[in-house]
Amino acid sequence: EARSFSYSSDVSSTTGDSEDWIAFTVANPDDARATLYLSLQCEGNGKIIVELWQGETQLENWGSLQCGDEENELVIYRNETYQFRIRAKPSSTLQYIQYTLTIGIR
Repeated sequence: EARSFSYSSDVSSTTGDSEDWIAFTVANPDDARATLYLSLQCEGNGKIIVELWQGETQLENWGSLQCGDEENELVIYRNETYQFRIRAKPSSTLQYIQYTLTIGIR
């Protein structure tokens, strides 16, 4: 059984909303961990930076996610809250990026 959700928004720099936080928890009764499949589609004239956080801690060795990536695997612990921080890469000129993050679990 495949389950997924998508979140669409936009970020911009040097003016506007420069970052989004997307929180999620996986309730997986069958295993202590869950494998997610991440896809990120973007349009615009800038670049974005994606960070993964657990609580107040930024996770350093989780991998990466960039515009155009499809089905990147991410293994997380069930019943824990994680957040993606998606932000516009700093620039001296106006940057605007629309994105759609899709998170799937199988």
